[in-house]
Amino acid sequence: MPFTALFLFLFHATDSTINPIPYCIRQAASFKWSNYEVAISEKFKDSCLETFRGLYVNSTYKPESKLPKKFTQCFHFVNLNGDKNIDLIYEGNAGSEGSYVTFYLNTGKQLEGIETQNGYVWDLKFKENKLSSFVIYNPGCCAETIEFERHYNVSPLFKCKLEWQVSIIQGMNKFEPDSFFQKPFQFQTLNEDYSLRYEPRISDQVPNEISEGARGPYHGNSTALYPKGSIGTAWATKKDSTGREWWLVEMEPLKYLKFDAYYSLDDFPTRYIGWMSSRFVKKLDQ
Repeated sequence: MPFTALFLFLFHATDSTINPIPYCIRQAASFKWSNYEVAISEKFKDSCLETFRGLYVNSTYKPESKLPKKFTQCFHFVNLNGDKNIDLIYEGNAGSEGSYVTFYLNTGKQLEGIETQNGYVWDLKFKENKLSSFVIYNPGCCAETIEFERHYNVSPLFKCKLEWQVSIIQGMNKFEPDSFFQKPFQFQTLNEDYSLRYEPRISDQVPNEISEGARGPYHGNSTALYPKGSIGTAWATKKDSTGREWWLVEMEPLKYLKFDAYYSLDDFPTRYIGWMSSRFVKKLDQ
């Protein structure tokens, strides 16, 4: 599937990461672990691999067998809290489909799991040498078509709290904008049942990426219908073959939408990414 990364710049005051935050929902997460990993002894590394062998490695690997390279590459040794003990982040398979991320704090006596999430690490932020926030990219598994970015804050006691999440339908990021706005701005919809769309054009054809359960006979390439007065943020612009201007937008979550091809993880309010016509919206004063 063609892919063009959509780098958006967001401002969310509840997130402890530096604003504006560059973020990207994409098909495959890419994270430079080398920027965070620290040197450890082979003895410590080997002890960790053996400790977690039974938890993460398929039972077909007998205790005397050599651990597969794919498994050993899932362990990333990072100092999460600035003390003398090296901590661990595991990113990989955990016995079922999809990838998992687990953060472990080294107490000096054991590695204590503090958070587990489906997906991949997309970003880590530190404050005063302690992990202060992180971003998890969740592409789903099997035939999933909804992708998520989940932003967490980490308290001084290492309690992890989901602050906000955004979602996109696979394939939407192949439509490259003509340009990004110099400064993103908020807007409000003026019409009832205003469409958020899969692509920057009006079409009666339902995209294959919209699941069967979310399809309707009258919505075409609409991914959600928003009531009058809905709020969103516009990041970029593109004109279609008719000259209509489309905005790449992120819509604020609402409890109820008449039509919705997305869904939320953990029933958490989710901002939806998509394309919206600029004709019947108005910019808000900021």
